[in-house]
Amino acid sequence: MNKPISLRFFLVLLIFITKPLFATHYRAGEITYRQIGVYTFEISATTYTDPSNSSADRYEIEIVFGDGTSGYVQRSNGNGEMISSDIKNLIKKNIYTTNHTYPGTGQYIVSITDPNRFNNIRNINNGLSFNIPFYIESCIKITSLGINHSPVFIVPPVDIGNVNKIFKHSILTFDLEGAELSYSLVPPMMAAGINVPNYILPEASVTFQLNANGEIYWEHPIKNGIYNYCIKISEFRNGILIGYVIREEQIFIANGLTEINQVEGVNFELFAYPNPANDKLIVHYTLRQKENLNFDIFNMMGEKVNPETREIENAGKHEMLFDLSTFKSGMYFLELTTEGSKKQMKFTVIR
Repeated sequence: MNKPISLRFFLVLLIFITKPLFATHYRAGEITYRQIGVYTFEISATTYTDPSNSSADRYEIEIVFGDGTSGYVQRSNGNGEMISSDIKNLIKKNIYTTNHTYPGTGQYIVSITDPNRFNNIRNINNGLSFNIPFYIESCIKITSLGINHSPVFIVPPVDIGNVNKIFKHSILTFDLEGAELSYSLVPPMMAAGINVPNYILPEASVTFQLNANGEIYWEHPIKNGIYNYCIKISEFRNGILIGYVIREEQIFIANGLTEINQVEGVNFELFAYPNPANDKLIVHYTLRQKENLNFDIFNMMGEKVNPETREIENAGKHEMLFDLSTFKSGMYFLELTTEGSKKQMKFTVIR
């Protein structure tokens, strides 16, 4: 049993050793999808990288579609989005989106691979992680059970914590079709079916675990540094597996850290679905402290098109429903403003 695995491991290493190595420093990522036709899917690979080496920036990546084909996909969010400007923990978000039509029903493994991870990941290869390939995959199953989208992720797969303090991180997922989601910890991979070498769970003084709701509970981180792990999110409909996403996450542990999304002065998370929308828009937002909120919706002309909506909310997760029944087809902007921050997102109404 060990010989084939060992051979495959060295073959993968040989492939990447003989290629030029670029310091992309992949930190984390996931592949999501939306079914937009009988056999057609919109596929998005979202990666989180260290942008300190601009010559290694990926303006396009290869996505393997799982049906014997692949394609190079250009980045769809411009030059990428900085989500952490902390010089010790620079993080850029990159999104690569394309449409792909499959030949028929079946199971397809969609994946991306890059030769270089972020270096000094403590729990991968004894910290020598730079030349260990980064690989993530998702499973698309086209069946007779109806339209199938992957889970939607509200928060990024990168976070920070402090030594000797309890760390909690929820991936905050939901399924647009109401499929049952289950969560499990799996090792990061370097190729299909091949785990990274010398992987261990992040060290804890008490425990490191994932609960049934998709929340990491780490009591307590022992040492400063970077730690990675993967969460497999499986979708079930009527007890039948209809797909999964393997998401790699990265946690930066140090002393006296502030939250990643506070670096730019933004004190909340914002997500809305469905998008495109029809008669309603459901807005999810997570506050880190008690806030006075103001919600506004603007059309493409910059005109406000919703009644004044003001709320006072405590820290935590919240949800709000907007009635779009009187909205015309087109693009709109949802803006959430607090006393010290503002965040805007686009959504589309289709009639």
